[in-house]
Amino acid sequence: MNSAHNTARQHQQQQYNKSLCQRSFEPGDLVYKLDSSTKVGISTKLRPVYDGPYLVSQVISPVLYRIEGRKRSSVLHHDRLRICQDRDIPMWIRRKRHLFLTSESPAASANVEPDDDWHLQHLFEDPSMANMVDQARKLVISLPTDVPQPSPTLEPDLQLPISRTGRQRKKPGHLRDYDLNF
Repeated sequence: MNSAHNTARQHQQQQYNKSLCQRSFEPGDLVYKLDSSTKVGISTKLRPVYDGPYLVSQVISPVLYRIEGRKRSSVLHHDRLRICQDRDIPMWIRRKRHLFLTSESPAASANVEPDDDWHLQHLFEDPSMANMVDQARKLVISLPTDVPQPSPTLEPDLQLPISRTGRQRKKPGHLRDYDLNF
């Protein structure tokens, strides 16, 4: 009886592994989450199947991932995730992804100890580069200082406030005749 169960188990395992779709995601990837929630009075046929995009923030195991949305984070199996290949990504997720990728992730810092010395400095030492850096420093030091600098103040009616990204805001063309306080 045991041998029959073992052969059946092996057969089922082989059949399952044939159609298995193993997906792997890296931290920083954008994914969609399978939305299996139902609401009374709303047809599931007309609702989108996936919700998102979300940001993969941590790989917990080869099949479990922590994803972050706008306000919440959750742990999901890879079967409930799909890679996001949209061209138009919302600005909030772009910012979140940029902050995530530019800051050093705790998972990466846990793998490398700060006391480790890999002796890799010789790879980055190039004598020609050192000469170029010295020449660039000499050029910067020898720049003339008597060049007139542009005045930082503009006429009051032409000065516009600066936006968060550092660019000056322009009045829309169709509102030239109106005085708008930005």
